[in-house]
Amino acid sequence: MFTKHSTVSTRDFPRHNVIRQVIQRTRNAYNAVPVQPINRESIELPESFTLYEKFPNHFEKFLLADSGLGDHDRILIFGRESIELWLDHFRKIYVDGTFSLTPHMFSQVFVILAERGEFVLLYMLFCQTKLLKRMAE
Repeated sequence: MFTKHSTVSTRDFPRHNVIRQVIQRTRNAYNAVPVQPINRESIELPESFTLYEKFPNHFEKFLLADSGLGDHDRILIFGRESIELWLDHFRKIYVDGTFSLTPHMFSQVFVILAERGEFVLLYMLFCQTKLLKRMAE
């Protein structure tokens, strides 16, 4: 790591892994990740996880919809609130759902992409049973 410096000048530097650990601990202290929820209905997102910082100190909603605490068939929809301002700039919109990348508490991830550098419009996490019930109604 410090090959261009003499042994005398580098002997007092902490090891690379020690520096990395200090940086990681500092990041964790400032960006504490919420405790892993027990189930979908108990997921509580801190406000900082529901906002998108467009540029320093200018935020917009990132969590666009949430069926709510206590909902066994929880649905979370993420995207940028300002997306409606860009809709006329997209040539094509693609929709896809996947099961393989889904967090373990949900059944499916549903993604809406737009053709403008493969821009993601929305991510939706949901439990399949709720969506099927709503479709059947």
